[in-house]
Amino acid sequence: MATIPANVNWVEDVCWMNLVSVAQKQNQIYYVGGYSYLRSTSAPSRGGIPLANSHLYALDFSSSVDLEKNYSSLFTSVTRLPDLVPRISRGNFVWRESSLNLLGGAQTTFPIFLSNGSFSLLDRVPIGDALFTHNISNANTWTRNSPFDYGGTQNTPIGKAAKAFDELSDDGKGVLWFYGGGYWEDPVKVGMESKGPKLDMTTITSGNSTAPRGYLQGTMVWVDNGAKGWLVLLGGSFRGTVVSMRYVHVYDIATSTWYTQPTTADSDLFPADRIEACAVAATAPDRSSYNIYVHGGFSNGTTVVEGGLWILTLPTFHWIRSYIGLENKKAEHTCAKIHEKFMVVHRGVAVMGDSNCDEYAGLMIVDLVTLEWVTRIDVSGGDVVYSVPELVSRIVGGNGAGGATFNSPTNGFVDSPLYSVFNVTSTSPLNLNASTTTIPTSSTSSPSPVPKVVGGVLGGLVLIIIILSCILLFLRRRRKQLEQGVPPPELPAVPGGMREMAAREAPAMELPGGLWTVELPSDYGHREDGECMGKVENKVSLVAGAGDNHASTQTGTGGA
Repeated sequence: MATIPANVNWVEDVCWMNLVSVAQKQNQIYYVGGYSYLRSTSAPSRGGIPLANSHLYALDFSSSVDLEKNYSSLFTSVTRLPDLVPRISRGNFVWRESSLNLLGGAQTTFPIFLSNGSFSLLDRVPIGDALFTHNISNANTWTRNSPFDYGGTQNTPIGKAAKAFDELSDDGKGVLWFYGGGYWEDPVKVGMESKGPKLDMTTITSGNSTAPRGYLQGTMVWVDNGAKGWLVLLGGSFRGTVVSMRYVHVYDIATSTWYTQPTTADSDLFPADRIEACAVAATAPDRSSYNIYVHGGFSNGTTVVEGGLWILTLPTFHWIRSYIGLENKKAEHTCAKIHEKFMVVHRGVAVMGDSNCDEYAGLMIVDLVTLEWVTRIDVSGGDVVYSVPELVSRIVGGNGAGGATFNSPTNGFVDSPLYSVFNVTSTSPLNLNASTTTIPTSSTSSPSPVPKVVGGVLGGLVLIIIILSCILLFLRRRRKQLEQGVPPPELPAVPGGMREMAAREAPAMELPGGLWTVELPSDYGHREDGECMGKVENKVSLVAGAGDNHASTQTGTGGA
């Protein structure tokens, strides 16, 4: 048994975390479970002691935020869990009424931090069919409610499920939806391999549609459509095979029906198939489009950690890639939407094998409108409003306020009931040929792409101007030499007594007025003729290349 120093700061001294569970009440976020890696005492910038996370973290984003100045102030409380609460990973965590509720998940296999300041390998508190509830107003009191009815075929701890919180449940208190996942035989003793996870292979039918298979480690979001909303299920794995991101599963809560819809992407460039990603959803002000933002996850099994940000826009079911933050790669992390237009990314693992500590206690923020990573959120002016990103409106039509002109997929909905689900009365399928799909590399609006033919015309004009300027410079230099009495260079002697050619003064030439629109660099007048032509060739290559680059940006990176 070892002892952890009593003065550990469980925000600053935690190097990184992963597989935590998140619950949210408006702009307040709560984290529990997963794994913590304390900073190494010998190398503070790297991870050292691995532990099962024994704390409940509460963060408040209600006010303005500045991560660079004082990110630690966001943590309103960090409290140790009582011993009766199991230390779990991939669990299900939800805010309901005035309490936090934890159920399911897998027993962590790392040492537990005990109340006496030590950590040890011990038999774990059984999860079983219990629901663990924490009343926020009652200090650190937790209760175990057992048995808890999962509503499935067995009352065993579900983990690795796709989860989404529904804010418009019938009782107005909110409900956690989770789908798929696996169950573990309980209890689990540390150091012993569990017999799971076992897939829940039960096929659930709702209405006239069959639900998707019970995926592990998928991503699911609840989308507010003004009625009861939809659940959108993305990615995951089934029996060891990662599920394609080209197909999306939609659950209509009002009719209890599942649908599967293929998606489209510019230049057929889809997001990599992945597990352990995170996502949030945002709705256009006029509900003409619904945008799902997907970040991170593992692809190629668990060997590649993804970065960047993908947007799946509904009801056109089209994938759009944003080039922001390709370096911010994360998996086994959490995402939460705050102030309608920001996504908080928390913790997770970065590049495999990299144990460097997180910056800002693992907090990163994405502006869902400008599509950039930010460290500040200013809410001093009142409510923050979400608007459709320009990158999206350029494809689906309309503007930041909505007004999307396309309201269905390019090839229509596979299931005709989806037209009524998405309230499509007059069909306008997505027409990619009519949309401008150039993706900017920053939040600044990019100029309209220049057609390839314009680049060629400009290149030709520049070529003519440079050639004429070289001729003019040559003639001016020759005339100056003649005026100064400098003879022209003699030709080398040739056997046979060839006569010298008589020097003849060439008439001065002047370019027509009004055509001189490009000024040459000052050093051109001091170059030899051959060097001048070399410059001509270089200039032409650059101009022609510019035309090709414009064309490439227009057609080749639309879906990247």
